[in-house]
Order: sequence, then C-alpha cells, then structure tokens
Amino acid sequence: MGLRGVGVFLPTFAGEHGRTGGELAAFARRAEDLGFDSVWATDHLLHQSRFYAVPWLDPILSLTYVAATTSRLRLGTSVLVLPTRQPVVLAKQVATLQALADERYILGVGTGWDDREFQAVGQRRAERGGRTDESIAIMRRLLAGESVTHEGRFYRLQDVAVGRAMRSPLRPLTREACDLVDGALKEAGLR
Repeated sequence: MGLRGVGVFLPTFAGEHGRTGGELAAFARRAEDLGFDSVWATDHLLHQSRFYAVPWLDPILSLTYVAATTSRLRLGTSVLVLPTRQPVVLAKQVATLQALADERYILGVGTGWDDREFQAVGQRRAERGGRTDESIAIMRRLLAGESVTHEGRFYRLQDVAVGRAMRSPLRPLTREACDLVDGALKEAGLR
C-alpha cells in the first residue's frame, strides 16, 4: 500500500557522531519499502544558529546518494536556500540529479533567513528576494535546455548552457498552493 503524496524528512543532520551515506541510504530504502512517496532534505549552510545547533549535510549531494539506492521514491529539497547558491552551478547540479534519479527530484526553494549564511557567501540578506527571482528565471531557461544570455542586477551570463532539457521542466507553484503554505505559516505564528 503506497502513501501517495506523503513524504518523510531525510535525516541529513550530522549530530555528535556524524551521519553516514549508509544511514541515509538505509533510511530512504526503508521509507520506500513502507510506501512513502518522497524524502525531503533541508538546506543550511551553517549551524549554531537559533534553530540549527548541528551541522547539516548538503541536500543535493545527499539526495544524489539516496537516488542511487532507491528506484521509486521522489527526492525533494525542503527548502533549498536559493539566493546563497550560484544559479548556473545549481542548474547543473539539478540537471545531473534529475538525470541520475530518472527525474524524481522535486526542487523546493526559499529565500532563507539566517543573516550569517548570506554573509558567508558575500551577499546581503536584503537582496534575497531579487536574487531568488533572478535565479529562478535563469534556472528555468537553463533546465529547459536553452543557451542563456542574461544581464541582470546580480548575474551576467553570455551564451551559457548546462545540457539537454529535462523531460519535465520546472513548474512554479500554483497561486493556490502558495496561499495554502502562507496561511499555514501565519496560523502557526511563523509569518
């Protein structure tokens, strides 16, 4: 019996004793065996913030590892802090993960909140919305197989391509889905 639409959090945090690929693979295989639809990995560059006292493994690398040990499970980021990542490099990583995972990857992105993460990559938190919008525009075209020339506020590209188009192009969340998430965050007192 499958749990269609029900995902589980992949434990990519590395506590006192670390985390191994074998542990992640075993967890993902068990989730798949139990019928879960997906596993989700979080993204935090730094630790020791108010919520994240332990280090986290990179979500793209962790999901790539898990993809090699599963066959049906969808793999998602919940959420990738998009403005802290260079969009061409990330598009290449996403295209590679999609190819290796037979297009089971779900790209979940957000703008981030931890000032220290933005400082660590030489950016300003105040620019996160604009960087996110620009990155999405660039990535959508790159992942559609286009050669991209872009002259934006944050990124300048000249005839850049990362490879063949994905079979399933990136799709934005529907307005209804965004409203649902926003409402849930407000109800929980997080927005």
